[in-house]
Amino acid sequence: SQMLRSVMSTESQTSELDFPEPDPAMQLLRQQLLGAEEQMQDMQSKCKELCCELEELQNHCRTSEEEQRRLQRELKCAQNEVLRFQTSHSVIQNMFGMWKPMAVLAIAAVALYVLPSMRPQEAEYCYTE
Repeated sequence: SQMLRSVMSTESQTSELDFPEPDPAMQLLRQQLLGAEEQMQDMQSKCKELCCELEELQNHCRTSEEEQRRLQRELKCAQNEVLRFQTSHSVIQNMFGMWKPMAVLAIAAVALYVLPSMRPQEAEYCYTE
């Protein structure tokens, strides 16, 4: 305990020479001052720790914000891709929708052209018998 006090007194700003008289009230005040200096050093140490922790949290926050912005950009790109796919899909469906009646008309035209040309051949074949 005496060794701890001597270590604290060498670390503190208060020295034995500041209080040469052995007055008990002065001794009590000296002990209180040493205790206050120790508390101050503890608080400074805690403050340094908290500052380091705050700096780490700020770095983490910055990193998180950058990651959030990157993910938002990726999400926007993905949404644009989905929109582009939906648009192209609807265009293709519309094109097929327009081509279906045209295909039916083309098949009907071919059928009307081919069927009459087949009938006379069949008729000629019947006549030759």
